[in-house]
Amino acid sequence: MYGRLRRKKRLSEKFAATPTPESPVVTGADLWREYKADCETRDVRRIDRAKLAWSHLEPVFGARPAADIRTLEIAQYIKSRRAAGMAEKFRTQIK
Repeated sequence: MYGRLRRKKRLSEKFAATPTPESPVVTGADLWREYKADCETRDVRRIDRAKLAWSHLEPVFGARPAADIRTLEIAQYIKSRRAAGMAEKFRTQIK
């Protein structure tokens, strides 16, 4: 239990996104920018996979305050993508 809490705290400190002037609240898009910058700093080679994933996530979670995005909503999003056949289709494309 405590290991998970420590990891969560470390991650929240590492990806402590700052709000933009247009939005005083940290949004999903703010988190994406921070994550992308971190990947570029670490010279992650497969950033294209993350960009593709974000292109699907942005319409749903991009403008939302990050603190308001709940695990249940993410699970429902995944379920809806799978029901639409999108997740399976994508998995076969990347093999």
